[in-house]
Amino acid sequence: MARVVLVGLPGTGKSAVAQLVGEALQVPAVDTDAVLETRLPGGVAGYLTTFGEAPFRQEELRALEESIATDVVISTGGGIVETPAARELLAAQFVVWLDTTDEQLLPRLLTGDRPLLGEDKAQGIARLRERRSDWYANVADRKINCAGSIDEVAREVLLELGTE
Repeated sequence: MARVVLVGLPGTGKSAVAQLVGEALQVPAVDTDAVLETRLPGGVAGYLTTFGEAPFRQEELRALEESIATDVVISTGGGIVETPAARELLAAQFVVWLDTTDEQLLPRLLTGDRPLLGEDKAQGIARLRERRSDWYANVADRKINCAGSIDEVAREVLLELGTE
């Protein structure tokens, strides 16, 4: 079983925080998006563009299933909560929701290929927040504001785990 699973919108720092928490706990950090980037033809963005969101969500679910079976810290793709089966899996884990304002997230999202945000990233992040926030709240054991530095956020996650 995973030590902790990080969920949240794109740009919240889940991958970087997972690395630091994993190092502190001396366990591997698994980024489901990084797993899929190497596994899927065309990577995450290419696969989403070519095959669509539904097949991508099934691949994402499989990556989550594989990851939670081991002693790791997991950072998930922002949309993991879109799949009912993934929400069910997350319910049995210790889940931390990283969140901050759209104004904080937007500068972090200006680079990189994020097809689900569309052309207008501000509208895209607002749309994703509206669609996903209730799901994040339902699966999360804790919610942490990720407006601070990656080090600060990782420290807060470790505090929530009772290890800091």
